[in-house]
Amino acid sequence: MKYIIYVSFMLLSILEVKADLERETIAQQSDCWRCTAERCSTNPPLAKSCLEVCKKASSYPKIRNNCQGEGELKSVIEKNRGSRLAEIQIPEAKDLDKNDGLVNGSQLTPKGIFMLLQALKLIAPGKNPDEAGQALAIKNVEAGFYSTKIYIVSVQESYRNTPESVFVIKGLKNAEKVSSAKMNTPQKEMQGLEKVQQFIVPQLKSTGVHIAETKGAFWYYDQAQFFGAPLDLKKNFVVVLGIAAGESVHSLGEKYLKGQMSDQQWNRVLKDVGEAIGKVHFALATPEAKKSLLSGSVNVAALKTIIHEDLHGGNIFYDDKTHQVTLIDVASMADTLATRISPLRDISDFCSSTEPFNKKNPAGMESFVTGYVGAFPEASQSSLKTTFTEVCKKAT
Repeated sequence: MKYIIYVSFMLLSILEVKADLERETIAQQSDCWRCTAERCSTNPPLAKSCLEVCKKASSYPKIRNNCQGEGELKSVIEKNRGSRLAEIQIPEAKDLDKNDGLVNGSQLTPKGIFMLLQALKLIAPGKNPDEAGQALAIKNVEAGFYSTKIYIVSVQESYRNTPESVFVIKGLKNAEKVSSAKMNTPQKEMQGLEKVQQFIVPQLKSTGVHIAETKGAFWYYDQAQFFGAPLDLKKNFVVVLGIAAGESVHSLGEKYLKGQMSDQQWNRVLKDVGEAIGKVHFALATPEAKKSLLSGSVNVAALKTIIHEDLHGGNIFYDDKTHQVTLIDVASMADTLATRISPLRDISDFCSSTEPFNKKNPAGMESFVTGYVGAFPEASQSSLKTTFTEVCKKAT
């Protein structure tokens, strides 16, 4: 008898959840819908919890694996003083599996890369993806902490649709379950990139400092066969970026240690990089901070700006011919867009990351600080130099 009651309760719960779903305005193709309707259909309490999260956090897309795991889902609503993340619609790369765009069910092939670039109009229209082998030169580079794979792709001249010829395709590491608003997920990173492109890049045009441009993003499913039938596995996300000119500061530092650069050349790199970072921090500072700096009344604790949040030598590129500085991996800059903070973390991170190179020549750190404070109003430079020199010393 108790089993009959239990089964009846389960059926009623499932019907209640389905009724709730039918009343919801959540798009039926969204990840929230898949999470609730598909993954949790046999677990009413979990489905109910998932549905509640989706109701409250429509601006923070969930990965469909949210429903896997035990217990109720934690709320992952981004709370940033009223600022809400804008939902980014990411197109599905539907044709990859149909046109040999994937190998082993998940990894991009040259043909798959060709189709992504063509979809973004970075390859001339009408070109055949089967010609990917002769159209593209593809180099695999070491993936970062949040990436699964990184390809540097060069497009041959006859296939180009833009003056640009080199692009970066970055696979983003997926999380099995979103457990906190601070957890990095592909969706959060792409939202960050979108915000940087929309709100930060325009403010930096007058500085001459570049940010690697986001060209677009896609997702696709792993493909597998189950008794001859196609089976969708986890989602893969890729973002297509413009290339950064030159070499990373870390790579240049390695050359310096090997004697391939002089002290003078290395110091010039650090001075130019410092000046570029200073220009970014000043351009993105709050109006109150700028007013204070212009008057010479410097309170570093009150100096609020947008920071990179991961400013190490691998995320800064330098072109020694043009002295151009380009920042990459900039999605985290969106985290301080609404609530600006002190630039001390960026300075500390950079000085710490270049310590192995500056041990050979301590004047390198001084060159960086000199370049950095030189981007600020003259009235504040002396005070800032004292403060940031001390910050760099403590970081190393």
